[in-house]
Parts: sequence; C-alpha cells; structure tokens
Amino acid sequence: MLEGLSELERADLQTFEGNAQGFRIVTQVEYHRFSGGMRLTQATLGTFLKYPWSVEHAAASGNKAHKFGCFQSELPILTGIANDLGLIRQGENKWCRHPLVYLMEIADDICYGLIDLEDGIEMGILNYSEVEAILKPLFAEEWGHYQQDFDRADNQRRRLSMLRGKAMEKLVAAASETFLQVEDQLMAGTLTGELVDHCPDVVRDAIDGAKSLARERIFKDPRKTAIEVGAYSTLANLLTAFLQAAKELIDTGHSTFRNSRVLEMMGPSAPQADWSLYQAYMRVLDYVAGMTDNYAADIAQQFSGYSPPGR
Repeated sequence: MLEGLSELERADLQTFEGNAQGFRIVTQVEYHRFSGGMRLTQATLGTFLKYPWSVEHAAASGNKAHKFGCFQSELPILTGIANDLGLIRQGENKWCRHPLVYLMEIADDICYGLIDLEDGIEMGILNYSEVEAILKPLFAEEWGHYQQDFDRADNQRRRLSMLRGKAMEKLVAAASETFLQVEDQLMAGTLTGELVDHCPDVVRDAIDGAKSLARERIFKDPRKTAIEVGAYSTLANLLTAFLQAAKELIDTGHSTFRNSRVLEMMGPSAPQADWSLYQAYMRVLDYVAGMTDNYAADIAQQFSGYSPPGR
C-alpha cells in the first residue's frame, strides 16, 4: 500500500495525527473546500498550531508525545503562516510556537480537565468527593465562604456546577497572570515546557490532578475500552476498502466495478486518476475521519457483508 510514497509521506500516513488533521480541516477541507478552507486569519491559524513542525521532527527529544502539527500536504501553508507571523525558525520545517498557543493550550487543559471529571460523575465512574479533593486546594483562604454557597445547592449536580465555575475562574486568572510573567521568554521562543509548568504549584496540581484522574479512571473504564476496541475493526474495514480502491485507480488509471462503486461513495472528494498516490490517500483519510460514529459503523458493517435495509 505504501510503495511509491516518499519517506515523509509514509510517516504522515502511518501516524495519523489529530493536530495535523485539524490543521488540514481548517485550512483545506471545511467550507471553501481546497480553496482556503475556513479562510481564517494567519494569527488565528498561528494560535491553532500547537506543534508548528512536520512529521520528521515528531520523534525529536522534547516534543510532547511525539506529536506534529502539519502533514506534508499542508507544509506550504505552514511555511506561509510562519513567515507572515515572524515565527522563530528552529530548523527545516520547524518553528517556535506562536506565544498565544500557550494560552490556547492551558485553556484547553482547564476546560477539558474539569468537564471530563463532570462526565465521570455523570457516568457513575467518579464520585463528587474525589473531584472536590482535587479542586479544594485552589480555595485555601476562601473555602469556608464558598462552602456556604455549595451547601445551599439542592443537588449534587448543582453543587458540582458551582465548584467547576469557581475553579475555572481561579485557573483562568492564574494562567493569565503567569502568561504576563513569562512574556519575555515567550516572545524570544525560549520558554521551556507548557504554561501550566510555570503556574503556582496549587494550580499545576489541580490541572494535573484532574487530567490524571480522567486518564486513570474514566478513559480506562471497561465501557470506553470496549467501544475503542470495536472502533479498530470499523476503521480497518473502511480504510481497507477505500485505500485499495484509491490505489488501484492511481496505479492503473481505471477501477474495477466494485472499486468504482466504493469511490463513488466519496462524491466530489473521490480521487482522480491523474493524482499522486499520497494525494489520493489523504482524501480518503479526510472522508473516513469526517464520518460520524454511527455512519462509519453502518458502512463498515455493510462492507463486511450485505444486510438488507431495515433488518
């Protein structure tokens, strides 16, 4: 399947990276399809790029979880953004982050860290006291005052909502203050780690504690694990069918009846015979990644064996 691709094109396809796919979506796929995408400003796109480098830098020491932010197909767009914004170059196809990325990143950690805990309680995986224990240190001086409000809540959900709101207020204020304190390092591209690493200990502990609890208790819950394992089979069926159909078209210039029917499902996004194999594969990934869960499961099941509608 990978014959004829360059080393970096292979690396793109063998490491499906959500950050790079997100960049492709906003710059290419959504709204003005392959004509500017969402047509966001360069500053907005710069703030979106948590990892402003391509796949060859993903395994370099210091890069979080070996992530990257741009496929080879969008590299010219990344280069243009970096030049327009004056991002500091660190090497070939690699730049320092835009300073505002650090605010976006910690906002993401705060929001999802707390919301994941709420989801855990709603699912019955966590209890309220576990979440309170993580967030209570944020209010060392004010807890007695806030507790009066919490105790007046008529149910646990309301109490949790109040706690989350107060915690977010504290965390956002701390993040903003820390950003100003390290602004010189951000502008020079010399800041090490993430913004949360430079926040007060109590703030860092709350964010890390929330993420750790979600990772260890919620994401590893058997109900989630079973769904995830099932998704592998679904994706395998879809990718096998669409990628093989795309490869046949690019390699031979035509399609068998079966594969032509597979590609017809992609509509105007279907690969064309004069495209490169990499370009065709990327369009397939766009199509599969853009499916809803239910649609993907339904199509994968039909590919595995015909089931009459309504049965």
